Amino acid sequence: RLAGERFAHLLEREAHLPLLMIASPRKALLVGVSHPETFTAAAAHGVETQTIDPHARLMDILAAQAAASWESTRADVRHSTASLRGYLTGRDERYDLILLELPAPAHGPAAAFQTTRESFRLLRDHMSPGSLLVLRIPRPYFATTLIRIVKTAQEAFPQVGILDIPGCLMVIASEAPVDATAAYTARGAGVGQRRLG
Repeated sequence: RLAGERFAHLLEREAHLPLLMIASPRKALLVGVSHPETFTAAAAHGVETQTIDPHARLMDILAAQAAASWESTRADVRHSTASLRGYLTGRDERYDLILLELPAPAHGPAAAFQTTRESFRLLRDHMSPGSLLVLRIPRPYFATTLIRIVKTAQEAFPQVGILDIPGCLMVIASEAPVDATAAYTARGAGVGQRRLG
C-alpha cells in the first residue's frame, strides 16, 4: 500500500508542479495522460481541465476512475477521444498549462508527431500569456531523444528547460522566463503544501 501511495504521489506532482509555476491558472489541457492521479490532481487547483487521448477505451477507464475520486468534483474535467492534431486544429481555445505525457518509449512512433516542429508550433498557438508547455518524458529514454526534443522545442519557444523528478523528466517550454519560486510564493503554496507534503 505504501508503495502504491508513493507512486500516486509522484503522478500527482506531474500536474501540481507546473501549475504551481503559473500565477493564476484557469485552464489546462492534458494530452495522453494515462493515470487518473495526474489529471484529478489538477482539480485541486480549481482549473478547468480538458483531457484528450486517441484511445477511446482508455478514456472511458480514466473517466470512470476520476469520477470515483473526490477531486474530480473540484473542477470541470472533460474527456475527449482524439489525436493531438485532430483536437487542436480549427479550435480557438487557449490554455494556461498544456501537459503532454509522451508514450513509452519516448523515441517510438507513437510519440513522433508530439515532438515535431509542427506540433510545438500548434501547441504554442493554443497557449495563453504566461502559460507553460510541459512534456513528460518517461524513463528509460535515450539522451539523443532528449537533445532532439529540446532543440526542436527551442525552435518554437524562446525559453526551454528541464525538470528532473523521480520517474521522469519534464521539458518545460514558455514564451517568457519562468520564476518558479516567485509563482509558488505568490500563490501562498497552499495547494503544494497540502498535496506535495
